Amino acid sequence: MNYLLLFKDEVSIDSSSATLNNERAYYAYKTHQIREGQKIKCGVLEGLLGEAIVLKSSKEKISLALKLAEEPPSREPFVLLVGLSRPQTIKKVLAIATMFGVSELHIVRSASSQKSYLDSGLLKAEVLRGEAIKALQQVGDTIIPKIVFHRDFMKFCQESFYPICERNNNPSLIVANPGSKIKTASLRLASKEVLLAVGSEGGWSTEELSKFNELGFLDVTMGKRILRTETALTALLSQIILLHSA
Repeated sequence: MNYLLLFKDEVSIDSSSATLNNERAYYAYKTHQIREGQKIKCGVLEGLLGEAIVLKSSKEKISLALKLAEEPPSREPFVLLVGLSRPQTIKKVLAIATMFGVSELHIVRSASSQKSYLDSGLLKAEVLRGEAIKALQQVGDTIIPKIVFHRDFMKFCQESFYPICERNNNPSLIVANPGSKIKTASLRLASKEVLLAVGSEGGWSTEELSKFNELGFLDVTMGKRILRTETALTALLSQIILLHSA
């Protein structure tokens, strides 16, 4: 843990102190070895970053004196659309999206997705929130991406795609496709805002790729190797960030 992320109900009204009790205190004490007298980096969920002095520390209660003055890192102007994969993969996808500062993450059940995944306990809101918080503590951020699940690909295209584009300034539309002839190395972005679509390990179907093209997506490839979703996502986001800085 590089930062300790605090919840708003743990912080005083004037943001000068914080108290962790019971399970929260035990986790910080046992897992992260927080002890009296330490100075640690911290932040408040959806709020500011800064430092804390540990005034008291036990398995039942931790008291902190806070100095919060830093805004969280700015969001990357990216929206992700990811094909529904195994729940463990989705947890990794969320962690990656959070660490990269993605603004929105949309998970859609595609032709290669198993419907049962949507009912997995690992995809419950509180579980995903916990994964996002771990990622925020790693990178020093306080903002969880907006997370939306869509049960039908075509319904997403008809009802959700255009509102996403409208609120994100008509982003560059990119879909990952190992069979494409267009290399990511030759990619040029029409807009700094990006909507990136990455399939599950089974990839997007021919019909889905056709629909993406109909909507204006450019399909690109990093090569013929079929990568795991989280590997492809990390590589693609890295390349897009490099394109932004070029």
